[in-house]
Amino acid sequence: MKTFLTNILLVIIVFNTNAQSSLKLFIDSIANEHIKNNNDLALIIGINNRGNEQIFYYGETEKGNKIHPDSSSIFELGQITQVFTSILYADMVIKGELNADDQIQKYLPVTITSPMYEKIICKPLQRENPFQKNADDYSKIEYTQYVCHPDPDTKPQPILLCYLSTHTSGLPNLPDNLKKNKKNPYASYSKENLYEFLKKYSLSSPIGYDFHYSLLGTSLLGHIMELKTKSNYEDLLLKNIFSKLNMNNTRISLNYDKNRLLNGHSKNGKITDHWTFNVLAPSGALNSNITDMMKFLYANISTDKYPLKDVLDYTHNPRILINNKKYGSTSVALGWMVNPLNTENLNYVWQSGLTGGFASFIGFVETSRSGIVILSNTSVPVENLGKIILQKLN
Repeated sequence: MKTFLTNILLVIIVFNTNAQSSLKLFIDSIANEHIKNNNDLALIIGINNRGNEQIFYYGETEKGNKIHPDSSSIFELGQITQVFTSILYADMVIKGELNADDQIQKYLPVTITSPMYEKIICKPLQRENPFQKNADDYSKIEYTQYVCHPDPDTKPQPILLCYLSTHTSGLPNLPDNLKKNKKNPYASYSKENLYEFLKKYSLSSPIGYDFHYSLLGTSLLGHIMELKTKSNYEDLLLKNIFSKLNMNNTRISLNYDKNRLLNGHSKNGKITDHWTFNVLAPSGALNSNITDMMKFLYANISTDKYPLKDVLDYTHNPRILINNKKYGSTSVALGWMVNPLNTENLNYVWQSGLTGGFASFIGFVETSRSGIVILSNTSVPVENLGKIILQKLN
C-alpha cells in the first residue's frame, strides 16, 4: 500500500514539474519575442496559480548594460493606481464613512460649485421680424428666434460619488485646462486648476448610465477622500492598504528609493522623464516592484481571510456592462475591468497602466485562483501579453 501511494505521489510530482516546465517555455517564448520587438529592455512577469508563485525576469534595465531587472526594481504603475483609489473608496463606504449616493458637492468647499446636468428646452419665440419694417434689402429676410430655459418638469442631476467610481459621471477623461506637456503631463495640475475646471464645466447629457472613461473622475474621487479625512492621498494608502498588505515598496514619493526606480523608455527605446503628479495623483501616481505587486495579487485571489479581503472582493463586482466596438463585452467594477477569458463562464478581472516610459498589467481569474502581474520599463502596452498567459494558466 505504501509503495502504491509513493508511486502516485511521484506521478503527481513529475506531472506538476512537467506542467511548470511547459509553462515556463511558453512564457519564455512570448516574453522574449516581446522584448526583442521593444529594444530588449526590462520585463518582469509574475504568476500565481493556486498559491504556486513563479517570477520570470527578462531583458536589461538599460539597452546594452547587461543588467537584468530584479525583485527590487521599481516601475511606474500608471493607471493601475486607480485600483488602489477604488479600494480606499470601497473601504470607506463599507465602514460607513462615505455614502456612495452622496453628491460630490457635499464634500467640496462651499465656494466651488460642481457640474450638474439640467435638461434644457428651446422653443421658438413668437416675435415680429424687425427687418421687415426697414429697408427693402432686408424685407425678404426670414428667421426664427428661440428662447431656451431649464425644463420645469425635471430636476437638475448632480454628480454622485458612485458615478465617479464607475466612470459614469459625464466628466471628460482629462480637464480642458490641463496645459500640454508631453514629458511630464500631470505635474503642474493643481487643486486650484481642478476647482477652476469644476466651476466652469457643464454636463451636456444625462449621467449615471453611460460609461465615459475619466482619469479626472478618479482623481476627483481621491481628492474628495482627502477632504473628508483631512489626510493626503499617499498617507491614506499607507495607513489603509499598504501597511495591511505589507507592501513596503509601493509609494508615490520615492525619495528614499530613487536608485531602485528604473529609467523609463519610449517605444523607440529613448529614456523618458519620470511622471509626477499633483491633484491628479489618484489616477496614476504610484510606483511599485514585483514583490509588492505579487503580494497584492495574492491578496485578491486567496481564499484565506486576508486583511482587506472583504473590501477587495467588493471591488471585483461588476457595476455596469459595456458592449460596443471599442470595449467589446466589458463590465466595469470599482477600479477594475471584467472581461470573458475564453468561455462565457470564465471571466478575468484586470487593470493596466501606461505612462511615458512604463507599462504594467495585473489580471486574475477568481474562480481558478490564478493571476499575473507584468511590469515593463518601455511604454508599450502589455495587456494582450497578460491575457494570453492567463488563458494558458486556465
